[in-house]
Amino acid sequence: WVEEYRRLIDDTPNVLSDELSQRNEVLHVTFSNSGKLIATCCKDSNVIVSNINNEGTTSPRYSTNMHQHGWQYTWASQFNSTDSLLMVSGGLWSGIKGAIAIFETTDVGDYVMLCKVKNDPHDANVAWFNESTWLSAKLTKDLTQPQPQLEQDTTVYMCRALPGQEYSEEFDNVYKNIVFKNRRHIMYNRKYLRRFLVSNRKHFKEDTIFAEDGDFEADSQPIAFENQEADEEWKTVLQDNKFCLIFLRSGQISVPHQIGFKMLHPEHLSCVPAVETPEKLIEMHGYILGM
Repeated sequence: WVEEYRRLIDDTPNVLSDELSQRNEVLHVTFSNSGKLIATCCKDSNVIVSNINNEGTTSPRYSTNMHQHGWQYTWASQFNSTDSLLMVSGGLWSGIKGAIAIFETTDVGDYVMLCKVKNDPHDANVAWFNESTWLSAKLTKDLTQPQPQLEQDTTVYMCRALPGQEYSEEFDNVYKNIVFKNRRHIMYNRKYLRRFLVSNRKHFKEDTIFAEDGDFEADSQPIAFENQEADEEWKTVLQDNKFCLIFLRSGQISVPHQIGFKMLHPEHLSCVPAVETPEKLIEMHGYILGM
């Protein structure tokens, strides 16, 4: 406990070097991997990026207001591993619907928006797989059910955008593959997924927590499969890694009170599983606000 006390008291930065003033409520703050940039998302739909010098003081770098794209507010942001792209997520004016925008960062001049895609619900949040690939989510109707408007899937997509490339206005060519589908009963707001994170487990030796590649736990068997053409580049990425999706989940009530874990397997890109229960589940017995 002495080392932990020393870390908290002595090693925590406690010198105020600068103060950033925003005109509205700040909902999220993130640093670039280099530590030279800081991005803030605000309730008034502004995205503001500032430079940070070696003395810890800041200067304006880039800002834009997403109201012009129909956003109500910006919710979260995250730089990719090389700081060449900035992902921003936010909420639209229509209920739980949201969107993700990808900006190409530059040393001089304005940032360039490469693309924007749907992200429903808005607090599914943002997650990078690598420097050009990220997750987005959509609520899609299950057309096999008699009342498809009440039986919806949270469909999780793998998307890709590269700096310097142009994308169509609809940005359909950004979507590459469906990763998996989570069956959701919209009437009761159950099995509602939020705040995705990505963890690569290839660095763990003798990892026996999850089932073998392509297998499912006994209580997480898919209830359906959907065929699609697998993106070969992304299939290779999955073969070379052991990606695990981590997310908040609603179960018995509408608010998130569980943490779910879902492994991604390359063979499931061509045969997408629809599941009701993730492979692993942690019940927190309380309202989870963040992760």
